[in-house]
Amino acid sequence: MGLRFRKSINIGPFRMNISKSGISHSVGIKGFRKTKLANGRTRTTISIPGTGISYVTEERSRKRNIRKKTTKRVNDFDGKNPKTKKNRMLPFIIISIILGIFILGTLSSENESNIETIKISSDTKKYEINNEYIFDISTTPSNYKGTINVYSTNDDVAKASINGNKITIKTIGFGDTKIYVDSNGIKSNKISIEIKEQAKENSNNNNHSQNTVTPSLNSNSNIENSQNVTNEVPSANNTVIPDSTPQGQMVWISATGSKYHSINNCGRMNPNTASYITINEAINMGLSPCSKCF
Repeated sequence: MGLRFRKSINIGPFRMNISKSGISHSVGIKGFRKTKLANGRTRTTISIPGTGISYVTEERSRKRNIRKKTTKRVNDFDGKNPKTKKNRMLPFIIISIILGIFILGTLSSENESNIETIKISSDTKKYEINNEYIFDISTTPSNYKGTINVYSTNDDVAKASINGNKITIKTIGFGDTKIYVDSNGIKSNKISIEIKEQAKENSNNNNHSQNTVTPSLNSNSNIENSQNVTNEVPSANNTVIPDSTPQGQMVWISATGSKYHSINNCGRMNPNTASYITINEAINMGLSPCSKCF
């Protein structure tokens, strides 16, 4: 093994290298450097910091190649070597393409991660089963192009899908659910959807209206029936009604009980499901009087 020697001296952008083969020097900044080698050649280095990509060219000494360069210039002037100009532009074209790809990738990643808020807008307050509803989505910034996902807390009630800045909701069952969207950990406001069983609701409303109206309508019939008390024996049952029992008296019965009542909220009786009938009808149904209210 032979003796080696190398020493570098840095002064700002200027660098001097001293070795056995001679003295070389270079000048440049990060990404570009021009070096004069000890053998007389000139080296140019172009790189993209942080990527590991670089392009290096090396030229021979002017003194040794003056004749070749003179001949080459003449040939270029005569048009005999049209590729020379293209070869000189090739490094710059390659670097421009790489820089363009790098910048586009950076902008795309920034555009996807800079979302601040998401909001769902809806004016609908009443929802019905087997219908579709469309909601609008707004983001900050408004030109956000990232992926947005939509969720439903109860897929048995409503299913949601997203297309651009629109959400389509399809109601498929009774109950309640909440709809919201999410992107990169940023969640929107929640839209509450409640779908009631209309048939049951209408039935309860009808029973309630009958319970409130029937007593006033039957008040006249109570007076009339109380004046026409009879001691008839029903054909369906062999129960004999005493003379003191008014046949036209009105009573309340529950949906599942075995007693008839004088009021519609006796004990655990539900007024909303109680029925208002005559006492004869109650006795014919096999019901007996309540010991609490009779």
